[in-house]
Amino acid sequence: MDILLEAFVLGIFLLLLFGLGAFFSGVETALISLSRSKTKLLIKDNPKKEKHMTIWLKNPNDVLSTLLIGINAVAVASATLSATMADEVSVHFGLNKALLTALSGILVTFIIIVFGEIVPKIYAIHNAEKTVKLTIVPLYYFHKLINPFTRLFTRIGVKVVKLFGGKADENTPMITREEIKSMVRLGDEEGILRSDESAMLKNVFKFNEKVIKEAMIPISNTFCVNINDNINQILKATAEEGHTRMPVYKDDKTNIVGIIHGKDLVNLWINKKLFVLQDLMRDPYFVNENKKIADLLAQFKNGKIHMAIVKNNEGLITGMITLEDVLEEIVGDINNEADSENVEKQN
Repeated sequence: MDILLEAFVLGIFLLLLFGLGAFFSGVETALISLSRSKTKLLIKDNPKKEKHMTIWLKNPNDVLSTLLIGINAVAVASATLSATMADEVSVHFGLNKALLTALSGILVTFIIIVFGEIVPKIYAIHNAEKTVKLTIVPLYYFHKLINPFTRLFTRIGVKVVKLFGGKADENTPMITREEIKSMVRLGDEEGILRSDESAMLKNVFKFNEKVIKEAMIPISNTFCVNINDNINQILKATAEEGHTRMPVYKDDKTNIVGIIHGKDLVNLWINKKLFVLQDLMRDPYFVNENKKIADLLAQFKNGKIHMAIVKNNEGLITGMITLEDVLEEIVGDINNEADSENVEKQN
């Protein structure tokens, strides 16, 4: 009877170990599945668990080491207990010890793989947020308990990784730019994203690499106002083109001397006798054609600027770029009313 009781107790311990293994395996998968942004949202929605969840954001390497220590400790303890049970039972009942030990090892391995790895990982992948909310508190205290060992193993692991030329910094992003690009491509292929959404997201990644000369309008194709034109010529031309801001040139378009706003032309119409174009012009904003359009967008925003005149490295005017041109690099062509009317006229 004593041997049966001992086997029963060992069996209970084995079940507890299987449960712990499932716990560690599930938490590991759930945490890795969560992006930093989702983790931060979880913290915001669960302020009482902020200190518990923050350990994953601050020390992901240490937390992973904690989980791996737990998973491996459970595996070793399970194998040891099953071997002990097999030994006790074989002696008591006179069974073949080697055969019983092998069978118990196979059974324990099957249980660990199916119920300690596969099942919890599948559940955690599809229920990452729920899994983290349920398990993060006990993980936090377990992590604190074995933290001295965890940090030691982590440091050794980081040194080994760096020794082979890899990156293992604590502040390494949990998701990279290339991974996000892959997600966009996958979302496009599987129909999760609409074609316009996919195109816009792809344009965002290209945006930081583009320079002004790739998005500008060549000066030869730009509608400009001649500084010597009379009021009637200017009003007629601007009405036909429908622009709200126009460069003003002297002699030819490679000599831009100012910018005139459409609203100022309204005042001209009311007070034609007061017409002096130079008095209404704003100073042009010049930019180099090799400047990144992302930097230009920031300048447009900070300076409340909507138009820039583009120069090359020699200082010659090569084009014009507007806020609309910059935004079109992300969202695609923006057809305003003036564009539509011009197309109709051409047809």
